[in-house]
Amino acid sequence: MAQDNDDFSPDAPGATTGVSIMPQGKIDWETGFSHEWNRRNGAHERTWTVNTSMFRLGMTPQAELRLQIDECLTHTSEGNYGGIANAAIGTKIKVYEGGKSLPKVAFMGTLLIPGGSHARYLPGHVGFQAHLLFENELSSKFTLGYEVGSDWSGDTNNPDLFFGINLTYQPSDKWSFFTESYNSYNSQRQDDWQKRDAAAISTV
Repeated sequence: MAQDNDDFSPDAPGATTGVSIMPQGKIDWETGFSHEWNRRNGAHERTWTVNTSMFRLGMTPQAELRLQIDECLTHTSEGNYGGIANAAIGTKIKVYEGGKSLPKVAFMGTLLIPGGSHARYLPGHVGFQAHLLFENELSSKFTLGYEVGSDWSGDTNNPDLFFGINLTYQPSDKWSFFTESYNSYNSQRQDDWQKRDAAAISTV
């Protein structure tokens, strides 16, 4: 049903998020797989996200309800472990439709569910994310998205500041390609800036 709706647009499977809202009464399930290899500071760590599940429900013409559950497996030289890597509930609210050179704007608020003392991936405390999402249509096939916000998991006194940007190319109704760069900053950490770049393909 979502594919038959012209206003439907999936969230990009990365760190940055699109501004579109699910149509009222429609449900979207987005899932995927990812692999990350960490060799920093002498570590040899591989993490497989074996199931990413994002559920989106259109509540009103202006807002959607979001539920995300991710499951990971990690292999290190010291052994293997796995479990729920991300559990969150939130909303995305349409703020501005955009016009001419002005971007579309949406607000995304997320509550991060803690995992307790035995959780390998989940935060130890209730956390939150509050992001403003922007999107400009550069042409019929290219869009530029950018995002700024605050993330806090309760591990530090100050939240992380998040900055992200992505360029999406959609050659057809079924395929889209995007590249993104995102950064986080926290003044309480030694490694203040954490910068990552990614590229991906998504299908509708």
